[in-house]
Amino acid sequence: MRVEAQVALFVPKASRKPVWESKLRQYLPELFGEYSNLAIYNHTDLLRGGEFPDRLSRIKELADVIIVDEAHHFRNPGLKGDDPTQPLSHYWAMSNICEGKDVYLLTATPINNRLLDLQHMIELFSQRKADYFKAAPLGIHSLSGHFRKMEKELEKQLAKQGVSKEEAETNQVEASEVLGSNDLFRALVVQRSRAYVKRSQEQHASAAKALFPKREPPRVVEFNLKKTYGRLLQMIEQAFNKEKPLFALAIYYPLAYYKGPDTSIDPLKQGRQREVVSLIRIQFLKRFESSARAFELSCAALLEKLLAWLVKHCQTDHELHRLDRWKTKYRDLIGYCRDRQLELFGGDPSDEEDDDIVSAEMIEAVEELSREEYRVDYMIDETIDDLVTIADFLQELQKFRVEHDDKLKALLKLLKTDPVLKKHKVIIFSEYMATARYLRQQLSLAGLKDIDEVDSAVDRDRGEIINQFAPYYNGTSTGKLAEQGLKETRILISTDVLSEGLNLQDATRLINYDLHWNPVRLMQRIGRVDRRMDPGVEDAIAADHPDRAAIRGNVIYWNFLPPDELDDLLKLYANTRHLDCILSIFAVS
Repeated sequence: MRVEAQVALFVPKASRKPVWESKLRQYLPELFGEYSNLAIYNHTDLLRGGEFPDRLSRIKELADVIIVDEAHHFRNPGLKGDDPTQPLSHYWAMSNICEGKDVYLLTATPINNRLLDLQHMIELFSQRKADYFKAAPLGIHSLSGHFRKMEKELEKQLAKQGVSKEEAETNQVEASEVLGSNDLFRALVVQRSRAYVKRSQEQHASAAKALFPKREPPRVVEFNLKKTYGRLLQMIEQAFNKEKPLFALAIYYPLAYYKGPDTSIDPLKQGRQREVVSLIRIQFLKRFESSARAFELSCAALLEKLLAWLVKHCQTDHELHRLDRWKTKYRDLIGYCRDRQLELFGGDPSDEEDDDIVSAEMIEAVEELSREEYRVDYMIDETIDDLVTIADFLQELQKFRVEHDDKLKALLKLLKTDPVLKKHKVIIFSEYMATARYLRQQLSLAGLKDIDEVDSAVDRDRGEIINQFAPYYNGTSTGKLAEQGLKETRILISTDVLSEGLNLQDATRLINYDLHWNPVRLMQRIGRVDRRMDPGVEDAIAADHPDRAAIRGNVIYWNFLPPDELDDLLKLYANTRHLDCILSIFAVS
């Protein structure tokens, strides 16, 4: 078969080699050669320097077809780059390439937070032309107006559920009723769900049967936050009961302290700063639930940022005295935090400067605010209060011992007592690098073998990591790995860098170690093992590993939840949406 069109394929870096290149070489080997009609790029290549701008210009000039895998990564436009001092976002870089091309967007999650996610993806090829779909039979003269109408319909549905417009965010679970009857959606979107495939097979008896595993209802692993954190849990709750809950975070919301003459400040900019503060608080709570190590490193990182800001802005004798007094009182904390970072991430202790809490580079990066325009003295007061709160948290965390970690104990018990988990493959997902590395460290110390860990900072070949965990569904086998001197992985700990687009179904067991609040992300994680099965690959697994045959085709996953403190956590997550949807995924009432 000869492909006449010039095709540019954009894929996530993690899935390029193990998924796309592997399968294309298997089924369309003629596409790989000196005169190929196919060019494959990573999403991240869109913003790379060096030779890439010229290569992408050639794609824009010569390509007939653009295919984008995991296209939901292009749901937020970001900065267009009209200002030469501002970098172009990857969305607009993709939009420039898509102009005038045939565009195919591949995603299982076209809507993550709002219907606008889908609108923005459509605009990659409609190029923001409002009446792009004005011709019959659609007759849409304003794409943005069409989506506003759908948003209003969705708001009515959510209002019936008691969710206000201000509180509402959206995913395709909630939007399905509105989209299902929408002509534009049905004209543009080709859906190939599992149910669709099964129905097609029933209609075409002669077709090869697609196999899908049976997914059992989720199982809950209970643990006790109070046993893990002790008094710190109470301290967190008390911090959230303040007028400015947890942290004031004045340095991230300077417009709240503006006193200058400008009355034309963009309300959207002020709203964005306010939202940043809210998101930072939520992230701290998520890290708190994830692990003591993740929470601890977040506290240490915020401490350094606040200190850098204070060093830049403290000018009067009184302000400098307050800052020096704080630094003297809590100086030992920085050594403790650095020890923890070295323990989890490695490094040379001799590289650290004992006398300097923040580097000159961090201070230089702080934008200095004018005292004529901002109440800098108020911001200093708020920031020092935040430092005291962080110091209190860190001092309490110094008392933390691994033997206190009830969540880790629950994981170890599960891995050592479940008849399948104690000898077969399992992938453990955590949202945070610090938690993932902590888990690998502790599972190894507990005597578990054949463990690997991957996160965004791991510099090993990600394809090799994937092949060692799931060799059969990535074109290799246990024997072939051994020939290369590689050992097969039984327990893989990963952040969400492996949560989409990859074939990891050599495993049939999965553990969500974090209480992830995005149902889309949960579905993506589970989809790594709950995937279409290949009869040939299944035969190879059964032939090489007869002991695995009994568990093939049956997917089980576990979610970690702190039931005794769940209500308290939900109250603290007052700004978090979709709780009913999420809790249904976690199978709690």
